[in-house]
Amino acid sequence: MLNFYNLVVYNQNLKYLYSLIIIIPFLIFLHYFSSNKRKSILKNFNSNIVFLNKKYYPLKTFFIILVFIFSIFALTEPKYGYKLEKIYSSKSNILIALDISDSMLAEDVQPNRLERGKREIIDLIDNLQGEKVGLIIFSGISFLQCPFTSDYSALKMFLDYIDTDLIPIKGTSFSNLFDIALKTFKDDKQEKYMIIISDGEDTHQNFNEYINKFKERNIKIFSIGVGDENGSAIKLKDGSYKKDKNNNIVISKLETKNLKFISNNTNGFFVKSDFTDDDIKTIYFKGIRNQNNLNGSYYQKKIWNEIFQYFLFIAFIFLIIEFLISNIDEKNKLHI
Repeated sequence: MLNFYNLVVYNQNLKYLYSLIIIIPFLIFLHYFSSNKRKSILKNFNSNIVFLNKKYYPLKTFFIILVFIFSIFALTEPKYGYKLEKIYSSKSNILIALDISDSMLAEDVQPNRLERGKREIIDLIDNLQGEKVGLIIFSGISFLQCPFTSDYSALKMFLDYIDTDLIPIKGTSFSNLFDIALKTFKDDKQEKYMIIISDGEDTHQNFNEYINKFKERNIKIFSIGVGDENGSAIKLKDGSYKKDKNNNIVISKLETKNLKFISNNTNGFFVKSDFTDDDIKTIYFKGIRNQNNLNGSYYQKKIWNEIFQYFLFIAFIFLIIEFLISNIDEKNKLHI
């Protein structure tokens, strides 16, 4: 990190400054080359042609160089001055399990259950205050999509690529999800929470063995039911609707029984997804933070002030000046 009297540029952005070493000499060379070329052309074309504004040409190049310099400085995302902000650091690990089975394509919530589930995760991330969070996707089998991390932007990036086609084995298996979840949590002193986002449909109903394992390791499970109890047809990507073996359209309904049973027996609770973020706030603030508020700590963090916009503004001013000089240049030419 480059720090000069509270003017800060992070190392990953210094490469833009290094580019000036190439760009500035190149622009100077281009100025002299084009200037000489211009003179040569005019001399061969008509020696009587005179430009009254020769003095403006170097000035134009000078302002173009300044435009490049200040634009590149803006790319480095410079920061000047900072304020100290009190940051909460949690000792919690939150594992999110997102159902990506075909039934999550049902449109009884808009735009569909899967997209609503992703929105729930984003709402959670926006409320987190230092917790580490991981992501499992599950259908017929489960995969750890993102290990525990404090890089919330990286987790949001993973969400962009999640689709029902990621897992070829169809159906919904909570048992396989629980196997992966138990392996993901480490036996340490961190508080452990799991949030299941699903429509609750499952063909394996025996959860007692897993509930005992979660309780032994003090893993609390919260669940968010996505969908409607009245159900909806499952609209596939090709625009058709999913049908059963008898060629009847499948109606998928929100099944809350499994989700409530799992959560209530692991010291968590169930909420139904809604259009606001009240559902995820209920889980986070009344469930996770309420149980964890004595286990975290606060520290002070420097929050630097962004000033890239000032460099862009100055570059824009120089660009306007260069443009005005170009107009002067056109108006002052003497033609035969």
